[in-house]
Amino acid sequence: MDEGREQREQPNQPSQQEARRDDAAAFSLKLGGDQPQPGEAPPASQPSQPLYPSQPSQPLAGPPPPLTPAPATPSQPQAPQFAPYPLATWSTATPSQPQAPGVMQASTPLPPPAPRKRGPLGRPFPLPLSALIVLGCAALLAVAFGARVMILHGDWSEGAAAVGIVALALAIIVALGALLRIAVGRRTIGFGLLTVALLVALTGAGVAGLAGNDSLHSVQAQTMEKNGQWSLAIHEYQLAGQKAPNAPDIARVYNAWGEQALKQGDFQGALTHFQTVLDDYDESGAAVPRAEKGQFDTYVAWLKKDPDHLPYHEAIVVFTNYAGNAGCDSACQTTLAEVAPQAHFLYGEQLLLQKQYAGAITEFGKVTSQYKNSSYAKQAHTRAAQAYYAYGQQQISNQNCGEAVALYQTLTKDYKDTLEAGKAQTALDAPQDVTGYIKNAPTNPSPTVHLSKRMNFNAFFFSDEYATSLDSKSGQFTFKRVAQGTYYLSTSRPVAGGIDYVAWWADSAHTSYFSFIVGPLCAVDLGTFDD
Repeated sequence: MDEGREQREQPNQPSQQEARRDDAAAFSLKLGGDQPQPGEAPPASQPSQPLYPSQPSQPLAGPPPPLTPAPATPSQPQAPQFAPYPLATWSTATPSQPQAPGVMQASTPLPPPAPRKRGPLGRPFPLPLSALIVLGCAALLAVAFGARVMILHGDWSEGAAAVGIVALALAIIVALGALLRIAVGRRTIGFGLLTVALLVALTGAGVAGLAGNDSLHSVQAQTMEKNGQWSLAIHEYQLAGQKAPNAPDIARVYNAWGEQALKQGDFQGALTHFQTVLDDYDESGAAVPRAEKGQFDTYVAWLKKDPDHLPYHEAIVVFTNYAGNAGCDSACQTTLAEVAPQAHFLYGEQLLLQKQYAGAITEFGKVTSQYKNSSYAKQAHTRAAQAYYAYGQQQISNQNCGEAVALYQTLTKDYKDTLEAGKAQTALDAPQDVTGYIKNAPTNPSPTVHLSKRMNFNAFFFSDEYATSLDSKSGQFTFKRVAQGTYYLSTSRPVAGGIDYVAWWADSAHTSYFSFIVGPLCAVDLGTFDD
């Protein structure tokens, strides 16, 4: 309805069909056909076709320009010339927009090609999702490591092995997912590069986690050593392949452990660690002299701080050996001159209290002989005399009079300036008791027992220095405080008409009389005689 009204209002406007005929006539002129005269319509027999077969039929904007024939020369006929027609272009202008001359307007715009439908696997991953996949893989590896180390209490190597297994498993999953996406048509360069990078990273992490155990043991051991986790560091170094007796890292850890214990006042713990190096890792280079020095320093510190609990014997052995060590410089020698006599003296005191008199005498003697200028020398001399005397008494109680006499004689000879020397001399000169038994002795009256320094039985002569009665029941006799010397034993008893004398012979042939010696320090037991 609106179009009819528009045509009625503009009756003189040419129709669209007439415009196409004009365009066809102009095209025919351009191809060399007959030129119509101005105002003349094209032949009716010529069909109406589009100017450009490859383009949709559209009306040309504006009338064609007038043709201007070129001038002809007399020698050559002039071909008709035509003015160039402007190249038609497509325009999507709306009816309300004016069109430029020579621009064709499409009656309907061409629709865009329909997008290719893709499934979820064929669609491209957005950048956040790709980043999430990479971060997710890294998070899974971290979780695997943390679970093995923190929850299951494994070491770093075990955690790395867990990471290696998980990484290889993720690499397989990524590879399968990539193949599936390629199968459904996702073959972009970005996707390929991301897949390759992720596979390389996961495979590398897997191989490194499974193959790097020794290096991880060493790295973890070094970390634990820095943190003072000594036993764990030693364990990791052992897992890394270090073995006695040549294990410098393990020996170094033991030394550091001992030095820390020394600073904390744990002397026994420090000595244990240093001794481990000297016993088990004695081929570990510089760690050995370091352990020797640590041992020496520990005993020195222990002697100064807690002498009552010091193992003196071990300390003295270390002091003696370290005195000739190349690592003992002048300062070390000065320290030794102070601590060595002190150690010997205090060790002697300890042994004296424990009634180990022989050991005490040895330690005191070392002070007086090897460290004469020490402040302990005079004390050691006095204490040695006391040890000699006590040791002699101990031997007397054990009826080891020969040892007791030798001790007292040494005391009286080498320690004359001591009280113990005087007491020893008195003991050496003291008389002793003499006891014995006579079996089947006559009774009523019982005989009298005699000790004589001189006797002649044939002449019935007895010097009779000592006499005692005989116990009629037990047959025992005892002489008190008999002076030291050689004596003969005899008996006498009154009988009717005189005195009955009995003397004991030393042999069955009656060629010598029985005699005995009363010596120093010990009583004499003559045993049993049969009357």
